[in-house]
Amino acid sequence: MSYHLDALETRSQDARCAALGKALPVLVTHAKNHSALYQEKLADIDPASLKDLDAIASLPVTRKSELLQDTGTALRLNGVLTAPLAQADHIFQS
Repeated sequence: MSYHLDALETRSQDARCAALGKALPVLVTHAKNHSALYQEKLADIDPASLKDLDAIASLPVTRKSELLQDTGTALRLNGVLTAPLAQADHIFQS
């Protein structure tokens, strides 16, 4: 017997891609408006031009090394987060 948390898990590939393509410009806009790091990294990206999942390939990659401050020891969370740290339930790290 299979178990699914909700109907989103059983969507067709087309429905999943359509939903993700619709969410992508919203997420990029939010990152540009609320994160100093992504405002800089995404400066040349027009969120409205991100029409489908293939557009992800045009986005810059963020490497762990970029998240280190000049000292190379402390995470630069203030420039990365799009909400106050106090509102974060989890921080995933490696």
